[in-house]
Amino acid sequence: MQTIKLGLDCPTGWLFYIEDLVDYHYILVDKALKDSTYLKYFKNRDKLKLLNNRAVMQGVPLPLDEIKKVWDILGGQVIAPDWMWDPERTFNAYEDCCKAFGKENVIGVLQGMEEDVDRYGDEVAIPFDLGSEKEEPWEVKADRRIRMVEKLKGKKIHLLGLTSPRELEHYGCDSVVSLNTGLPILLAMQKKDIRNFEEDKRDSAYHSMDMDFPLLDNSTYKLMRENIKIIRRLLGCEV
Repeated sequence: MQTIKLGLDCPTGWLFYIEDLVDYHYILVDKALKDSTYLKYFKNRDKLKLLNNRAVMQGVPLPLDEIKKVWDILGGQVIAPDWMWDPERTFNAYEDCCKAFGKENVIGVLQGMEEDVDRYGDEVAIPFDLGSEKEEPWEVKADRRIRMVEKLKGKKIHLLGLTSPRELEHYGCDSVVSLNTGLPILLAMQKKDIRNFEEDKRDSAYHSMDMDFPLLDNSTYKLMRENIKIIRRLLGCEV
């Protein structure tokens, strides 16, 4: 099975404890601007860095000048700003991002099932809720993304978020290269085993958890690491 690289949404206080279980660092720009400890942690890390563009708890993209403040310190790749149901505005932001950071450092986000993907670069990102309403069950959301992945063979694809671990069983092609998710960590906070996850996902995991310094007792620590290892096995990664 092909290996898909894993990055995780993680609270500041827990970053050290997942270091060996991530293939790249998935960084919330909004949090990095407000939390010097979070920013400093990533500044001292050598793994590839991928910068998320959204304001925490608001679900809207940050202005490019705010993203650039963090990029100037950390470098790495940038996920271009995107707006749900608005592929043209999203593409315009992608072009602006390419001018600001260099096309080779930008991943555009698809926001339409019939979008002209050839106008983007070699790598694109597909959100977990592409073309979906919040109330729709995870199976419907996953099916849309799976069909889009099939259409994009030949491009490198980053999966933005995860509907359910069962979605990962469908990505056997060479196109999917990376995934970011906070689901295994959020479930550990809630004392839940990811193998029993049956819920319908509506929001990004990082909007639903304490991203600062939540209590990490021994049982939560073990559950968190086991949840992550389960995802890594599904991705074909070493554990």
